[in-house]
Amino acid sequence: MIASAFYCGAADTPVENDEPKTWIKYLPEFHGVMRSRFEQLTENGGEGRFQVANARVNMRGDVTDFASYYFQVDFCNSGVVKILDAYTTLKSDKGWKIMAGQMRVPFSVEASKSIDDYLFTNHSFIGTYVGNFRGVGVKMGWNAGFAPIYVEGGVFNSAAMTSHERWQKDYVYAIKSRYTFSNCFIEGAFESRCPDGIRFNMYDASFCWSAGRWHTEAEYVYKHYTNGSASACHAYNFMADYRMPIDAEWFNQMSFQGRFDGATDHSTGFRTDGLLTINQPSRKRVTGGVTMSYLREKSGLDLRLNYEQYFYHKNYEKIAGEGNRVSLELIFWF
Repeated sequence: MIASAFYCGAADTPVENDEPKTWIKYLPEFHGVMRSRFEQLTENGGEGRFQVANARVNMRGDVTDFASYYFQVDFCNSGVVKILDAYTTLKSDKGWKIMAGQMRVPFSVEASKSIDDYLFTNHSFIGTYVGNFRGVGVKMGWNAGFAPIYVEGGVFNSAAMTSHERWQKDYVYAIKSRYTFSNCFIEGAFESRCPDGIRFNMYDASFCWSAGRWHTEAEYVYKHYTNGSASACHAYNFMADYRMPIDAEWFNQMSFQGRFDGATDHSTGFRTDGLLTINQPSRKRVTGGVTMSYLREKSGLDLRLNYEQYFYHKNYEKIAGEGNRVSLELIFWF
């Protein structure tokens, strides 16, 4: 809007050679999301907490017709400042693009969502523990001109995204492909990581369908550790969302969400005394929610209420803070 107003204001001044001020299209765009939350555990005394889950701001823009940039910083990720993305993209008119810098590793539909597209207060187990990674490296994307197919793959440091100085022999490799048809898409992905001397490989399959007021997703991840280092992990996520317009004082849309997700025992790939540590025990979860929204063209407000019911194996103790809960969240995005 600022750029548009500035350009219109200058329209009364004759432009040399009658050419428009093309530099205006290179002005950066700014977007952001704020998520404020209250959570209440419903067991063992019922502890609660307030959080600013996210206060993200991103900037994107073009340098030339074939080069662009993207920065994203979370100024309050549950109290921690994180630089999430910082990369440059070179684009070809033949459907190719190359991205270099710090960015999301291409894997999983759930883990790749922007936070303003979340349907629940908390990610699924796939998005939280199994397939959600960012890294420093390079990746290439390609839109097939002959079919609605997009392929993206890359190579990244095996070190954490905050550690750019470490030399390494092992890298992260990832690739995913999406085929879109009618009101559906299917996606397959592969990722291989070696954070601490033992490599593990992950395979992902997803299916998403939208029609009218309905949106559904199904995703499965198989995580295999090389040399029999640990038992394979199976993670899954099934969710549905139903939306309808309403006429209320503060809101113009109401939606209902349901989810069933889970994961068997798995490790983040780090060892203790030479053996992989199982960081997350097997568990399942059922989540139900309702969201009241006020939507505009480029901004919106969501008020979301969720209840999560966890199911642990009878031989496992519950992880502190990972139990049945009620969550109330206020989200603003622009």
